[in-house]
Amino acid sequence: MKYVYLILFIALTFIGVIGLQKVHDKASGKQASPRVIYRWRQVVYIYPDRGKYASRYLQALQNLRHRRRYWPVVTYPAHAVDTISTPSRYVIVGKIQDQPLLQSVQNALPFSVEKSSFKINHQRYADQRDVLVLLMPHPQKTGEFLQIITGNTDEAILDFLRAADRTWRLPGSYTIFRDLKLIAYGYLNYENPARPRVISNKEQNFLKNRHRAYKDRYFVVDYIGQHIDFSQLQPFISRQKEMLLNQLQQLDIPGTKQQEILPIRLVLYETAETKTIVTGDSRFCSWKPGEREIHIVFNHRVRGDDYTAIAQFVATHWAGEIPNERMRNAIGVLFSDHWGDEGYPVWAGRLFFNNDFLPLQELFDPNQQISPYIAGPELATFLQFILFHDGTASLKSLLKRIPARVTAVEVEKLFPQHLLSLWHRWCASMLLDSAPPRIAAKSEFAKGFCYAHEGYSIYNGYMGRTSKASLAHLASLGVNAISVTPFGYTRNPKKPMPLRRSRGPGSENDESLVVAARYAHELGMRVMLKPHILLMGGGHWGWPGDIEMSTPAEWQAFFKFYKRWILHYAILAQMYRFDSFCIGVELVNTTVGHEKAWRRLIADIRKVYGGQLIYAANWGKEFENIRFWDALDLIGLNCYYPLAQDPSASFETLLRGANAVAAKVGRISRKFGKPVALTEIGFASRPASWVDPHRDGRRAPPDEAAQRTA
Repeated sequence: MKYVYLILFIALTFIGVIGLQKVHDKASGKQASPRVIYRWRQVVYIYPDRGKYASRYLQALQNLRHRRRYWPVVTYPAHAVDTISTPSRYVIVGKIQDQPLLQSVQNALPFSVEKSSFKINHQRYADQRDVLVLLMPHPQKTGEFLQIITGNTDEAILDFLRAADRTWRLPGSYTIFRDLKLIAYGYLNYENPARPRVISNKEQNFLKNRHRAYKDRYFVVDYIGQHIDFSQLQPFISRQKEMLLNQLQQLDIPGTKQQEILPIRLVLYETAETKTIVTGDSRFCSWKPGEREIHIVFNHRVRGDDYTAIAQFVATHWAGEIPNERMRNAIGVLFSDHWGDEGYPVWAGRLFFNNDFLPLQELFDPNQQISPYIAGPELATFLQFILFHDGTASLKSLLKRIPARVTAVEVEKLFPQHLLSLWHRWCASMLLDSAPPRIAAKSEFAKGFCYAHEGYSIYNGYMGRTSKASLAHLASLGVNAISVTPFGYTRNPKKPMPLRRSRGPGSENDESLVVAARYAHELGMRVMLKPHILLMGGGHWGWPGDIEMSTPAEWQAFFKFYKRWILHYAILAQMYRFDSFCIGVELVNTTVGHEKAWRRLIADIRKVYGGQLIYAANWGKEFENIRFWDALDLIGLNCYYPLAQDPSASFETLLRGANAVAAKVGRISRKFGKPVALTEIGFASRPASWVDPHRDGRRAPPDEAAQRTA
C-alpha cells in the first residue's frame, strides 16, 4: 500500500513579518514603541481630580482595575502627577484642560484641541461622542511613553473607559472612536520624540470611505470600502428582504409597529478586518442592543448574510426587550434560513439525535462558555416549539421574562419538566438525523506550514491583510497546505474544568480562522483546523501533555468538557469546509490508556464533520502507544525525534538518525494501515538543534547552518 506523507513545518516567525505591517512600521518609525511601552507591567492612570466628573473617573478606573489581569492598575489624581517617582506606563484620561501634564506639553502634541472639538491630520472631529486614543513619547522623560485618552465630552470618555476591553489592542498610533465605534486610525513618526508628527498618507478614515449603496422602504445600506460588487448586492438584499418579510409575518407584527422598525440600517464592510476594527466585534454579522445599525461583512470570501443580526434587531423591537443574550442569539438563528450553511433544523437534528443537546441549567450557566453552534440551534428549536404550539404572545412573554443571568433554580421555574418533555417529543418527531456532507480528501503530496497567529491587533493576525500577504508569499515558496490553530484554555492540568475558547476581536477567534482558510483556499491550499490546549497559570503557558486526572470520575468529567470544546471546532470545520480536522494535540496522558473514550469521541465528531480526522501525537511514547489510530483517517505526529545525541554529529550520522525515525514512523503506519501526517516538524535556528528538536531557539545564538543541516 502506498501512503501519502503530509509535511507541516513549524512557523517560527510572526505572520506579519511579510506584508503590510512591515511597511507601516518602517514608515512610521514606531517599531520601538511597543517594546518600550510594555517594559513596565504597571499601568498608571492619571485622572481629572477636580470638577463634577472627578469621582466618576475614579470609579470607572477602579472598575477597570478588576478587569486588568496582566497589568496592575494604579490611579493618580492629575494634580499629584509630579509625585510619581517610579517609571511606569502613563495613561492620561480626560479633557486636556483638566490635565496639567498635557497642558504643559500641549505644543508637543500631534493634535490640537478647542472647547468642543479636536483636530488631527487636518481633520476636525466635533461630534460630542468622539474620543481620541493616542500613543506618543513622553516629551519630558526620555524613553517613556504616554497614552492619552481624551475627547470632546467627559461622558464620551467615561463611556470608552467602561467599555475599555480593547484599549490595548489598537491598530495605530492614534485611534478615533465615535459612539464606541472606531472611525479612523493612523500612525505617528517618532524620529523626533519631542515632536512626533502624523504620517498623513497612512491614515485609515472610515468616515471618508463610507457611502450610501442602497435604499428602499425596508433597508438603508451604507458601504465601507473601496469597491462594492453591485451584481452581488441586489441578490443579497433580496434574500434579506425575503427573510425579513417571513419574520414580520410569523411574528404577526402589525403595520404600525413595522413603521417603527423599518427601514433597517445596514453597514456593509469590504473586509472582515475592517468590520472587526471598526466595531470591535469579529462576527460576520452583528448587532448590539440599543444600536440602530447592523454591521455585516460583504465580500466574495465571506458574507454575513445569515440574517441572524437582523432577526435579533426585529425581534427585540417587537418584544420590547430580550434581556438574555443566548435567547437573543437563538431568535436570530430561528429566522435565518441558511444558518450554518445547511440551516439550523439540520444542525439541531444532528445534535439532538447524537445526545448533544445540553441541559438548560448548563446552557444558561453564565460561568460556562457554551458554543453558539450548540446553544443556537438547540434554543431555536425550543422557540419554534413555543411559537408552533402557543403562538406569538407566549413567545414574546418568554423572551421578555428570562433575565440576563439565570440561576439553576430560575431555570427549573421557567422551564418546568412537563414542558421540556413535550419539547423533546416534538424534536424527536420534527427533526431529522442526517450525516454531514462529505468533504473530499485531496491525495497529492502536501508541502505544509503550521501557520501561527502572532499579531493580536486584528490587522496583523489571521484576519488581516498581512495574513493574506503572508500566505501569498508561502504559496510562492511552494507551500500547498497549512494548519490554523485556535486555543483552548484551562488553569489546572490536574482538575477537570470547562475549556475556554479564544473569542477576543484580535485573537484566534472563529471568524479569523475562516478568513485565513478562505485566503488559503483561494491560493489552492488545503487547510487543517488544529485546535490546541494551553495551560494558564504559574506565570507561563503550560504543555497539554501535563493534563492528567486522578480518579475515574475526574476522567469522565474531563472528557465531557473536552468534547464540548472540540465539538465547537468540529462544527465550525464542517460549516466552512475545512479540508481536515485535528481532534487533539499532544494530550499525552489522556490518550494512552483511554482508548474507549477517544473512540467514542471520534464517533461523535464524525456525526458533525465529514472530512478527514487526525490526531497530532507527541513524538515518542504517545505516538508509539496509541491504540485508536485505526479509527482515524490519518495518523498525526508532531515529529521532534532527536537525530543524534552528539552536538558535533556529522551529516552522515544525522542522516542515519533521520532514516531510523522514518523507519519507526513507517512501522506504525503499516501496523494500523493508515498514512502518517507530520503535523509538526522543524529544527530551530540554534546550535545542534538535532539533539533536542522540541526546544525553541530562544536565548540561544542563531545558527542557520546547523538548522539547514538538520
